[in-house]
Amino acid sequence: MNKQQYYRQKLEAFDDPTRLIESVEIPSEVKHIHIIGICGTAMGALAGLLRDKGYAVSGSDQACFPPISDMLDQLDVAVHTGNYEAINIPEATDLVVIGNVATPNNPEARYVREQNIAFITLPDALRDLVFDDAK
Repeated sequence: MNKQQYYRQKLEAFDDPTRLIESVEIPSEVKHIHIIGICGTAMGALAGLLRDKGYAVSGSDQACFPPISDMLDQLDVAVHTGNYEAINIPEATDLVVIGNVATPNNPEARYVREQNIAFITLPDALRDLVFDDAK
C-alpha cells in the first residue's frame, strides 16, 4: 500500500458505521491495560505514564523500532509486533486503549468490541488515568 492509498483508506474509514468513535465506562478496578498501536510516539509515552501510575501494560503494533522499542523494553512492557491478524490481547486485560492506527476492521479492535472489553482512546486515557488526580 502506498502513501496515497493509506490516506484514502483513513479518510474512507470515517464513513464506516463500525468506526470506533465512542469510549465506554472505565472499569472501577483496572490493573492491566493493553495498547493497540503502542509503538507510536504518543502511545509509547502513554505506556510509560501508565507504568509510572502502577498499571501493568502490554501492547501490539505492526512494527516497533528504537527509541520507542528500547524504552518499552526498559519499562518491561510486552509488545507483540508484526501480526495484526492474531489477537495479542492478554486474557488478564481490564482495559484497551485503541490508537488511531487501528482501522475499524483491525482484528484486535474488532475482538475488543465483540468481547465487550472496555476500551478508550488516547485522550480519554490521559484525562481519566494519567491526569485524573489533577481534576
